[in-house]
Amino acid sequence: MKASEAREISEVAMAKADGPVIGKYVTAITEKIKKACSEGMVGIYLDYIPREARKSVYSHFRSLGYDIEDHPDPDPGHPASRPYTTLSW
Repeated sequence: MKASEAREISEVAMAKADGPVIGKYVTAITEKIKKACSEGMVGIYLDYIPREARKSVYSHFRSLGYDIEDHPDPDPGHPASRPYTTLSW
């Protein structure tokens, strides 16, 4: 199999919101959104999503009208501080 063929298969698998690759992330985020909505919130923090799945997951939710924003580390000197991502509606 050529690398281009492997890449094409990977891209198709990553694009399926209900597929085995990103489906579990889409399901988990959708449940967080439902819970947040029922509590009157207008956004959530996104938990860890592997780098290789991030583009597809973010594209899926952006296509549904959600805003996704990456935030830099607010306090780089603090050991508990880290960059984070939010999804809002």
